[in-house]
Amino acid sequence: MKRFRLSLILVLCMAGPLWAGSRPACPDPPAVDRELYGVLEKARKSLAGGRNRAALELLSAYAAAHPRIRHYHLSFLMGTAHFRLKQPAQAEACFTSAAAILPCRAEAWENIGAVRSAGGNYAGAAAALSVAYRLSPPDRRGWRNLGDLYRLAGVPIQAVQAYRKAFGDDPVPGDLDRLADTWLAARNLEQALESARLAAAKAPTAKRWARVGDICFHLGDLQASIAAYRKGAALDDGDGRMSLKEGMAALKLKRLTDAEACFARTLCNASPESATARDAAKCIEVLQAAKKDAPSSERGMN
Repeated sequence: MKRFRLSLILVLCMAGPLWAGSRPACPDPPAVDRELYGVLEKARKSLAGGRNRAALELLSAYAAAHPRIRHYHLSFLMGTAHFRLKQPAQAEACFTSAAAILPCRAEAWENIGAVRSAGGNYAGAAAALSVAYRLSPPDRRGWRNLGDLYRLAGVPIQAVQAYRKAFGDDPVPGDLDRLADTWLAARNLEQALESARLAAAKAPTAKRWARVGDICFHLGDLQASIAAYRKGAALDDGDGRMSLKEGMAALKLKRLTDAEACFARTLCNASPESATARDAAKCIEVLQAAKKDAPSSERGMN
C-alpha cells in the first residue's frame, strides 16, 4: 500500500512565552513561569539543532518533577521529540494531551494526523486532519493531502469532497484523472465518466479514452464505448488493446463483421505471446461460433 506522510509542525519561539500562533477564536496558552520558560526554550533549541533525545530528557525531567502542571507547549514539544525519536505511540499521546488542553489549536491535530499517517492509520489521520482544517482551513496542497488520506482509508466520497477544494473550478487533466479514479472507487460511474471525459478532452491520450470507453461499457452505452476506444486507437494502438476493447463492445452489440475486423487488427498489432493476442484469438473463436448462428442481417457492418 502506498505510504503517506504529513510534515510534522514544530512550534518554535524566539522570545517571550511560547505561542503556536494566536487565532482570534482560540485563547493563547497561559503564560509560563521562569523555570518552565527556560526548560521550553532549551528544549526548543535542542530540537532545532537535532538533539532530540536531549530535548526529551529535559522536558521529561520537568514533567516528572511537576506532575500537576499540564501546559500546551510542554506536551507539544514532548510529542515532537518522541516523533523524531521514532516513538509514535508516545508522540501521539503527547499531541493528544496538547489537543485536550487547547482543542481549538489546529497544529496539535495536524501533528496527530502526521503520527497516524506515518503508522499507516489513514482513517485516523484523516479524522485528525479534518478537525485541524475546520479550525484553520489549509491551502490547496493541504486539501489534496486530506483527499489522499481518505482515498487510502477507503472513503472515496470524502476524498472527492477534499479534492474539489484542492483542485478548484478548473482542474488540470491530472486532477481530473484522480477525480475519475476516486469516483470509480465510490462506484459512481456517472460522475467518473464526467471527469474522465473532461480529462480526455483537455489532454487526449489513449489511456484516457480507454477509461472513458470502459466506463461507458459498464454503463451499457456500447456505442459511446466504441467511439471512445476508436479515439484511443487513433492515438496509440501499438499493443492492440484499443482494438481489442472496441471488438468486445462490437461483439456485445452483435456487430460481428466489425468485431472481426477489430480482433484482426489486434492480432496484427499485439505481440503474438501477449495476453492481448491470446484474448483476441479467444474472441475470434467466440465470434466464429456466433456467426454460424446469427441471421445474415447481424453479420454485416453497422
